[in-house]
Amino acid sequence: YFFSYSYPEKKKRQGPDQAEEHAEPVNLTRSIATLITGVVVIGALAEVMSKTVDLGLEGTGAPPVMTAILVAAISAAPEILTALRAALANRMQSVVNIALGASLSTVILTVPVMEAMAL
Repeated sequence: YFFSYSYPEKKKRQGPDQAEEHAEPVNLTRSIATLITGVVVIGALAEVMSKTVDLGLEGTGAPPVMTAILVAAISAAPEILTALRAALANRMQSVVNIALGASLSTVILTVPVMEAMAL
């Protein structure tokens, strides 16, 4: 059900003047460094935001779990909004991929970094 794709053929016509375009190879080290840097920065910003929200909610009488819900909602907003747009466009495979990717990135990347920062 989820894997029934039908893509139109993509043929690129090349004239005698056009040279073949070659994509540059992906630098694995740079990709990993970018990923780790992004996770650390987002984790640090979430930590700062949670402390700031705690101070802001201190006098309201809101339960402490409200901070965790707010930080989680803000940090997951891009995936949630992208999944909603895909669902409204009836692209269920994209919705499943986004949900699995978001869950996997949270479990594998974000949780260990947040635990390391808390130590």
